[in-house]
Amino acid sequence: MNSSYNAFMQSRQLLASLILKRPWNRADKILTVMLIVAFGLFYAGQVSDFPALEDDGLFVLASAFLGTAHSPGYPLFILLSQVAHLLPVESVALRAHLFGALTASIGLGLLYFIGRRHLELERAVCLLGVFCVAFSTLFWEQALIAEAYQLNGVLFLLLFVLCARLGKALSPGKLLVLVSGFVFGLSLTNHWPLTLLMAPVFFVLAMPALITATKLIPLGFAGVMLGLIPYVWMFFSGSDTAFSHMGEFPGISEYLYFISRDVYADVDQKQIATINDKILFFRFYVREIADQFSVLALPFIVLGIFSMARQMSLRFLLVVSYSLLFPLVVILLLDFTYTPIEAESMRAYFLTVYLVLGLMLMAGASHVLNKVLGHVQRYPLRLSIILGTVLLSVVVFGFRKNRDIAAGSESSVARDHGHYVLSRMPDDANLFVMDSWLMAAVAYLHYVEGVRPDVHLYSEYGTFLPNRLFNYFSMGAEGKWQEVESFIRLSERPSFMLSKPVQMSLTYTDLVYAYQVDAPGSEVEQRDLDFLQSLLQRSPGRGWERLIYEGNASRLSRFVTLADLDEQLFSGNFLLNLMAAEQLLLSGRGEVSADQVEQFLARAQALIEDQSEFDRVRLQVLKGHLMVLAGRYEIARKLYEMALSTLPVQHTSAIPALANVITLSCDKKALGVLQENYPASDLSRYWSQMVGCD
Repeated sequence: MNSSYNAFMQSRQLLASLILKRPWNRADKILTVMLIVAFGLFYAGQVSDFPALEDDGLFVLASAFLGTAHSPGYPLFILLSQVAHLLPVESVALRAHLFGALTASIGLGLLYFIGRRHLELERAVCLLGVFCVAFSTLFWEQALIAEAYQLNGVLFLLLFVLCARLGKALSPGKLLVLVSGFVFGLSLTNHWPLTLLMAPVFFVLAMPALITATKLIPLGFAGVMLGLIPYVWMFFSGSDTAFSHMGEFPGISEYLYFISRDVYADVDQKQIATINDKILFFRFYVREIADQFSVLALPFIVLGIFSMARQMSLRFLLVVSYSLLFPLVVILLLDFTYTPIEAESMRAYFLTVYLVLGLMLMAGASHVLNKVLGHVQRYPLRLSIILGTVLLSVVVFGFRKNRDIAAGSESSVARDHGHYVLSRMPDDANLFVMDSWLMAAVAYLHYVEGVRPDVHLYSEYGTFLPNRLFNYFSMGAEGKWQEVESFIRLSERPSFMLSKPVQMSLTYTDLVYAYQVDAPGSEVEQRDLDFLQSLLQRSPGRGWERLIYEGNASRLSRFVTLADLDEQLFSGNFLLNLMAAEQLLLSGRGEVSADQVEQFLARAQALIEDQSEFDRVRLQVLKGHLMVLAGRYEIARKLYEMALSTLPVQHTSAIPALANVITLSCDKKALGVLQENYPASDLSRYWSQMVGCD
């Protein structure tokens, strides 16, 4: 009887420790460490031993060779990631990815710390917030790759804690001021654009100390200078013979050019971007919020914002408000054109926003818990079942929603494509590669795994890989092209390139595309066709995987008509049906029938429910094309105009839509939009259908 009573009392004490607002203590320290270890192991069990596509591979290579990543270099990430290379793990990529898992788990530990220590919330709701963030889409994705965003999140939370302590201290200590400045400086060396854009948060949190302890400001500035030391290391570590993105820096001006991101000026500030692009990005951000935590979590987040607004100071309210509006600041400052690629690229910018939303979710859940606590605290077993069910539901829902994340699909695609490219090279060949999807994969296989050591690997511009033809800063763009062309012409080795020569305005004929997409179908080996078709066997998920899938389908469509592929490939595959219909409609072949196209569009329409707005609009454009083919011009025009009200003018699907609007109505405004946004070379295939207009 006594043992049963003791067990009952222990269960009540355990639940009380979870649901009552007791101060931070030793148990919380242990729980924080347990969370870091548990999630570190959880993510570590999923990371890939091969680089994924795009920037992940570049960070892996920079980390492996202690070089620099792309502009602005991210020296802090590169230096700290060296810890992972001390692990007794053979795969270089796996080590770099394990560092990403570690930073993610530390971020979750800090999130719990802020909820318990600074917001003084119950342990149960802090655990709920941590689990919701841990299993959210973006956080989970970023935890499995080598990228600077998770480390940026850790530094953001650390600065949040330090600046909050500064703001509360009546007389802040010198060490606290120095450390705060030092961490801010370190954050600048990891990702200075995001750090500066989030600086108002830290400024507002620390404002009382800035006013009452102005004499300590120089000490904080000294800390910032100390934190910038990784940038000093990066300047001297640049090398033309190692994997440094732009090689050796000749002087300070070239170095500042690299750090300033002027390299990407044409990406950050595109002249053709309009206010419509910004509206589409903002709508994308709103959808992303719902997607990260699910619609069920949104009421708790909203409730948490309002409850915090009533309880906390005006400073804290300003901090939360700016954090939530931060994406709007980014969207207003950057002139990106809205395309799926740009949207995917921008997603990771908002990781810190989701961390703040996680804190607001904690606050909202705390408000609800306090409301119902009086009704259930007499029943510890019932309350334990409720809390356990909620946490288990978060885990199950997270796995169901994000089950593709842990599959390592991007790494598998990168590995397959990299092997495919290198296997097709003849002995002792030159391979120029700058394709942003595959450069790192091919370079990793070649330099790290030793695949095809006889191949001589160069970057498209002759500057970004260790086999540099010249220093990046030594000449202008035209001079670089001339040097590359001269090298290829004079080389006795056969040369290949992962890009179409026509896109680079090069005139020589001995430079060919490694995929041979410009060659006649009869010259393409059957194994290449089989390889490309095998990549279409599984319907794509989301994000990069979807874009990769579409790229593979486009390559295959150079040789065969997608509509002639095996019927089973189209079952349950929205994208392949869409592309098959698109290829038929835009092929210009007179034998294409409306019935043949309609079957693909009908299958795509049946799968439209789970598709993005972007793909819905693409389907609408194709329906317009079908109506033109069927001679139902008025319906076609309405479909085009509805689609063009949403579709970015800069997207290639807009060209045929606008061209047909011009054909049907001789709309001079539509013609002007086309001519303003596209060069004549892109429009040449559509001029014939617009000649009827004056």
